[in-house]
Amino acid sequence: MTFKALLATKPRDAISTRIVNMREQDLMPGDVTIAVEYPTVNFKDALAISGRAEIIREFPLIAGIDLAGTVEASTYPGICAGDRVVLNGWELSQNHHGGFAQKARVKGEWLVKLPEVLSTHDAMPTEASGSIAIAVLSGLGYRVVASTGRPAEADYLHSLGAAEVIDRRTLSEPGTPLARERWAGAVDSVGHHTLANVLAQMQYRGVVAACGLAQGSGLPGSVMPFSPRNTPEFRSLQCLQFLPRPTSAKHHRSMHARFSRRSPGFAAVWSPSVSRASPTRRSFPR
Repeated sequence: MTFKALLATKPRDAISTRIVNMREQDLMPGDVTIAVEYPTVNFKDALAISGRAEIIREFPLIAGIDLAGTVEASTYPGICAGDRVVLNGWELSQNHHGGFAQKARVKGEWLVKLPEVLSTHDAMPTEASGSIAIAVLSGLGYRVVASTGRPAEADYLHSLGAAEVIDRRTLSEPGTPLARERWAGAVDSVGHHTLANVLAQMQYRGVVAACGLAQGSGLPGSVMPFSPRNTPEFRSLQCLQFLPRPTSAKHHRSMHARFSRRSPGFAAVWSPSVSRASPTRRSFPR
């Protein structure tokens, strides 16, 4: 049988994509075959198929860095035909055929089984790192401020635990190298001016976890936030790289159940009004 796929080729210096009919024997090696129901289309996919960044390293290749679907066949222990699974990363759309197709064949250790409460459609939200950061940090007792460009999402952000929601323009415009200290820490999925402004507003020994570049890949700031006040440990920037590693359904179950809707895309920052020594904890639904 044949299936449709978005195939990327590079006949000369430019990447070309087209929808083609492929056969199962055209798929790459793996111990699980999946009927793909939903992938996402995100920033990395756009970079890959446009050729603006060297994401795809092998041609021809099916694009798409993630997928969700139903297992058709499996020889991997613990994953059976009929299981609903999700896959993100593992060099999909880099060295292995990706999710922009009706079928995929992958290694079973790359997959996470979905809980009953989560559909394959809901398992494919875009940019959920900010949502997760809000819920986790507020659950640990921090006062969390969420920055978003979608005011209509304010109720959703408050439901996750945000104490305050601010317009992203307060952070996304060009700012000064140093500003009034405001944040104890931040999780930034935006980059560019937003990240530079957050760094400029960090408190002594504050930490920023940078995990995205939705606004841009540049960092139009300076080294001033890292050294002028008190000690060189004034602020710390942690860049998060998502590396392939085997995962389990148990590890991800509660997160998938909670963050199944599309995220509005924001940087989450938290303030130190609640002591780290006595956090207010709350559990995720099982």
